[in-house]
Amino acid sequence: MFRPESLLCLALRSAQRLRGVRGADHILEVVYVELWMLHALFGQDSEMLAAFYAWFRVSLVVSTVPGCGVLVFIIGPPLYQYVTKFLIVAMSFQLRIRRNRARARTRQLLNSTRAWRR
Repeated sequence: MFRPESLLCLALRSAQRLRGVRGADHILEVVYVELWMLHALFGQDSEMLAAFYAWFRVSLVVSTVPGCGVLVFIIGPPLYQYVTKFLIVAMSFQLRIRRNRARARTRQLLNSTRAWRR
């Protein structure tokens, strides 16, 4: 997904800090996710974080960036990092599409009720 350049420096610094995490000998994958998607992606009690670990043996470290969004660091074997990254990005796109459709439907309903009142 789109990642602003200012977040790139922050991601690199955070990745250097995460190098000390056990099992972080692989290159870390970083995904930028908007804040409103976090609850929908990982569940109310973050049950998807445990599910990703159980399925792919990858750990996800979520780091919020004030006013911007969320950086998700994926720690694990490279193949499973890419699979996890693909799933997160695909789910994010689906959430964005659903949100845009809901907004369009709401706008359409508001316009039809305004036309009906006239």
